[in-house]
Amino acid sequence: MAIATTPREGGRRGMRFGGIVSAAGLGPVLAVGLLALGCRSPDPTILGYYPGELAVQNWRTIAAANLPGRGEILRVVDAGRSGALSNHIVIVQSRELPHRHNKHDATVVLLRGTGTMVVGKERKRIHAGAVMFVPRGTVHYFSNEGKKPAVALAVYAPPFDGKDFEIVRIQEAKPAPKPAAPAAAPPSTAVTQGEGSPQAAPPGAPALPAAPVPEQPLRPESSPGAVIDDRPSAPPAVP
Repeated sequence: MAIATTPREGGRRGMRFGGIVSAAGLGPVLAVGLLALGCRSPDPTILGYYPGELAVQNWRTIAAANLPGRGEILRVVDAGRSGALSNHIVIVQSRELPHRHNKHDATVVLLRGTGTMVVGKERKRIHAGAVMFVPRGTVHYFSNEGKKPAVALAVYAPPFDGKDFEIVRIQEAKPAPKPAAPAAAPPSTAVTQGEGSPQAAPPGAPALPAAPVPEQPLRPESSPGAVIDDRPSAPPAVP
């Protein structure tokens, strides 16, 4: 598994990247993006050589006619196939779901846009001109980070049948939980030692009994025979 990118050239808007040739023995050969070295923008021409047929296509025209609709993640357009491989223009509007192809190897060329490509455990920010090889059975996905839909050419071997597509759930790493705050210490019991300010009781000391409350004298209005509002209260009962 490998992710290969082409570095930017200073002062140029475009990037140089050569053609990719996929071959199966002496079978048909696909020349991907015949690009003129040193040009400011890549040549959008795709030449497909198939048995008895030469297909000339423009990936920009294909992408413009197949933009994903509102709520769509991407669209895939079949750009030709042979007995050894199949070619597809992929227009990505947002983020692919993590997935894998268990019976197909894929070579992907990013033709337009920028984003993050994840292949297996590798994560790489890529730009137009990047080339990715995705072995069968490897989880991968692309996240478009540009303002416009990104465009890529995907070459599958053997030819993709549209069924070998398995969505994979990826569990994102969760941050470690914060340590619990230490429990608050219980309030200490203060004892009075003679006169002065209270002092803290030593740990494990038994609680002191509460000081006795002195008896309160009877108030005049509650005493037998007292005068309330200039009127004597009822005399005390004789036992």
